[in-house]
This record gives sequence, structure tokens and C-alpha cells, in this order.
Amino acid sequence: MVVLLILVLLDVAPLGRQEESGKNGLTASEAGRCLTDKNIPMLWLAGHVADARALLLGILGQPFATTWGNLFGRGAVLQESAQYPSIEEIEQVLGEINRKLYATLEGLDDAQLAKPAEGIPNAKTVADQIALFAMHDSYHVGQMAYVRKELGYPAIQQSLANSVRFLSYPRF
Repeated sequence: MVVLLILVLLDVAPLGRQEESGKNGLTASEAGRCLTDKNIPMLWLAGHVADARALLLGILGQPFATTWGNLFGRGAVLQESAQYPSIEEIEQVLGEINRKLYATLEGLDDAQLAKPAEGIPNAKTVADQIALFAMHDSYHVGQMAYVRKELGYPAIQQSLANSVRFLSYPRF
């Protein structure tokens, strides 16, 4: 049986900078702002997504170091905004990670996807690990869309053709 796995990955960072033609990107102040005392800022979400994608690259044999340490790790305590990389740095690093991740995913074959998983609970194969990362990614992309809308911006807009990657593999 062939299962189609859809991995949603943004081709551009969700932060963006102000464009002269419109209000598509967040300012540094907006990116670092918590909407409520129960939310985390867009800057942290984008850094966390970048870290997760870098971790996936490592699992796939293509290590990528962001140099941010545990700033964006699960359970990390929010720091003052000055402690975080800039919007531009996160965008640049996320772009590098995405290019490398897309190429790595597109180069995987059925045998690689069927290999036993390592290091991620509840994942039996590498394909399972990719699926878990896709769910993690989509959760946080949804959060980013919510933050953007609350700040008066349109939700994340992307080209479907450029942002969805398909992997088919035999299910064992």
C-alpha cells in the first residue's frame, strides 16, 4: 500500500519585513511582542520552527547548527527580546534550512524512509519521524497565522506549489 505524506514547509519566513507596497511583514517590535501573558511571540515561534527543522535535517543525516543554543527549545523560558537573534537572522537561517531540507527530503528513497527511527518516541520509521515533524510544523504555523491576524496582518500566505512537498512510500 502506498501512503502519501504531505509535509507543509514554508518557503519564506512568516515574519517578513515591511514591504513598500504593503503591510506584509512584521516589525521587530511586533515580532517580539506577546499578544497575551499566555502566548509566545512570533519571533520565538519562528526560531522554534527553524530549530525543529534543523533537528530533522540532523535525523536525516544532514546536521545543521543554528548557533542559538536552547533559546527556542521546548520548555525554554522566554528571554528579553535582546537575547534573541534578529528577524533578519531568523529569516536567513530558516531559508538556508528550508533549502537544505527540501533537497534532502526529495532525495530520500523508499529504503531510507523505511529505516528504523532513532531518538523520537512513538516513531517506528524515518517516514514516521518526518510525519511527526510535519504535524509539529503545522501546529506552529497555525499559531503564527493566529498571531499575524491578531496584529492586523493577513494570515501566512504562500504558494501551494512551493510549500507542499509530497513523499510516497510503501507502508510496511
